[in-house]
Amino acid sequence: MTTNCGDELEECAICGDELLPGSDIYKLSCNHTYHKTCIMLEVESTNKSKYMCPYCRTPIKNVPLFKYQIPIKGVHEEYQKYKGKYLTHQELKQFLNSNDDNRRCEALVFTTDLDTKNNGKCFTIYNNTRQCCRKKTKNGDYFCSQHNKKYKTCNMNTVVYYFP
Repeated sequence: MTTNCGDELEECAICGDELLPGSDIYKLSCNHTYHKTCIMLEVESTNKSKYMCPYCRTPIKNVPLFKYQIPIKGVHEEYQKYKGKYLTHQELKQFLNSNDDNRRCEALVFTTDLDTKNNGKCFTIYNNTRQCCRKKTKNGDYFCSQHNKKYKTCNMNTVVYYFP
């Protein structure tokens, strides 16, 4: 497709759709441009500690921290703000898609958990840690049916998350 000026529109190398002016796009340090949602899915789908441009395989230096994404060590500058710190569940919710309209489970996958005092847990955040994609059992609950069985006695007011 061409614009009114006769310029060719660039395509997203991940999905193949055109990158329309004013659309939500992100340019990597190698100058390849993608839809923000496409590059976010690419980063989330890899379990590596080194993220690369899907087109030219150049290492990605700084990927923006997208809405509802947990900071990843070596990828997001924001990770440094949390490195070596413990966050409460309430503080971590800024990275979770947990509003009542969406009803998404608030459990994290690819973490390790240790029991703490007061029936709480300490979850360690790793590069591949993600939010569970299942729906909550019902509004007001924290978890889906699978995680509800595992964490139903967990007091979410005492849960902490550690960024190593």
